[in-house]
Amino acid sequence: MSLPTLYQLTDNMLELLSSDVTDEQIEAAFGALTEKSNHICHFLADLGGQVKLFKAEEDRIADRRKAMENKEKRLKQYIKEAMLRLELDKLNAGTFTITVSPSQGSLEITDAERIPAQYKVVETITTIDKAAVKNAIANGANIDGAAIVPGHTLRIR
Repeated sequence: MSLPTLYQLTDNMLELLSSDVTDEQIEAAFGALTEKSNHICHFLADLGGQVKLFKAEEDRIADRRKAMENKEKRLKQYIKEAMLRLELDKLNAGTFTITVSPSQGSLEITDAERIPAQYKVVETITTIDKAAVKNAIANGANIDGAAIVPGHTLRIR
């Protein structure tokens, strides 16, 4: 036998409130609703703790990955510098063959202000100051395209 869901308990409570029942029946139904909500809150607290643990583990793994990527980059640069100093284009290193060849080069912008306009791209980003719009509407302004929609906030302490 499965336990009733919060949805079922809520429906049951609404039926009881709209019918002619005793206070004891309402109290019993409300007690079941309260107990179910308590169980859900305990489960939510457990989930919240697990989410924090997963986040911490994700951060730890990301830090290790970044450290390994940096080490990989440093070791490649180390080999490249040694080969360039020795003026070697190719090196047979056991089961590996390492080559260094000239590249097209990378662009370095030394003074962005001196670059001609034809090589510049202008980006326009439009954002809405939601706090200002909300305050204006709250103070009686009628702003097309915006409205304050009432909602509900759940707090569990």
